[in-house]
Amino acid sequence: MTLVLCAATGLAESVDLSQMTLDELITIQKRVDDEIRSRLSFSSFSIYPGTYVVGTDIKAGAYVITGGSNMEYSSVAAVFESQENLLEYVSWDSSDNLQKYSKHAAYIRANNDVYISLTDGDIFYLGAGFYTIKETVVPFQP
Repeated sequence: MTLVLCAATGLAESVDLSQMTLDELITIQKRVDDEIRSRLSFSSFSIYPGTYVVGTDIKAGAYVITGGSNMEYSSVAAVFESQENLLEYVSWDSSDNLQKYSKHAAYIRANNDVYISLTDGDIFYLGAGFYTIKETVVPFQP
């Protein structure tokens, strides 16, 4: 089956997605994501360990964080709904508390990427280490 996508706005509204298979929809989504990424030019910058209030210290969005090549140990990147949840985590600093109190958390190692989504009001915590951060488009995952 050949699928033709047209860029005209009016035509896009008339495409009947309900008749497509899940595989066809995923293929379209991946192509759209790739095209969006190719049109966006995000620059990366250094970000330092600490606590950031999303919407105040860092804007909401999707990011890829890369651990610096000189990191000896893995470190934590986590998103919390409140300062209280962050304090509960850091007061015990255990992986159990990290999973219990965070909305999302990941361990970052040297030269490894972690994708994270931040929404206004979130508390973003970045543990000890050296990082670069770059705004991105989160890929669709069925």
